Amino acid sequence: MDLEAKAPLYSNLLETLSGLVTIRAFGWTKDIEKRNMAFLDASHRPFYLLYCIERWLSLVIDLLVAALAVILVALIVRFRHSADAGFVGLAFINIMSFNLTLSTVIIHWTATETSLGAVSRIKSFVGSTRSENLPEESQTVPPEWPPNGSILISGVFASYGLEHQPSLHNIGLAISAGQKIRVCGPSGSGKSSFVALPLHMLEINKGSVIIDGIDLSAIPRKVLRERLTVIPQEPIFLRGTIRQNLDLLDLGTGLAAEAVLKKVGLWSVVTAAGGLDVLMEADNLLSQ
Repeated sequence: MDLEAKAPLYSNLLETLSGLVTIRAFGWTKDIEKRNMAFLDASHRPFYLLYCIERWLSLVIDLLVAALAVILVALIVRFRHSADAGFVGLAFINIMSFNLTLSTVIIHWTATETSLGAVSRIKSFVGSTRSENLPEESQTVPPEWPPNGSILISGVFASYGLEHQPSLHNIGLAISAGQKIRVCGPSGSGKSSFVALPLHMLEINKGSVIIDGIDLSAIPRKVLRERLTVIPQEPIFLRGTIRQNLDLLDLGTGLAAEAVLKKVGLWSVVTAAGGLDVLMEADNLLSQ
């Protein structure tokens, strides 16, 4: 419950950070603050209830230990002539530590239940989420595919799910090998969806996308995304070496990486940072 209650708060925080310019431009600051406070209050409710339950549990355990201590004293008084003093002292010591032991057992039991709940949710997600891979996507492609990079899009209707409405309607375009194009349009016009289409991140409901003579609907998506590269607008650095960031699948050699860096004018920066096998640190590269 605590995790589920905090999720809207975190989502709202990320949305606010990404839309600060729009919020300030339209004067929505007060409304966003009120919305954030509502999410913050809702996220604290499970924590407050958990704290109350912990206090109640502590009281119950203390009362239980006190009751056991009273029973022990009564038994000792009743059998005072036959009870051994050493056993009586040991019993009192165990009663004194029983409170802590019982609390520790309950805490670990609760942590185990929480962990099993997380595992159960992951298992449920894996079992209920439909795989994006389809049985007909099994065609093998040549090792050098795509050699040229010509793209032919014919009458494509595509959506982000087979059960969703199409995000792209009747798209037709021919891009020759080596040709550079620019896609322009207002927000929400489908530019990002069009870029995601050649990577088969959208479901093609109708039409075809052909790259160098091979229809993408017949290629396994994992293979397709290994062969095509998209440079994002904002840089994304993986935790690892510069070599791993350049060649994550370890398909090439250091000479190929060096040639690429020389071509884009970054080889001197990489060598000054320590070479291809140093950790990828954006600050270090920018400071060179």
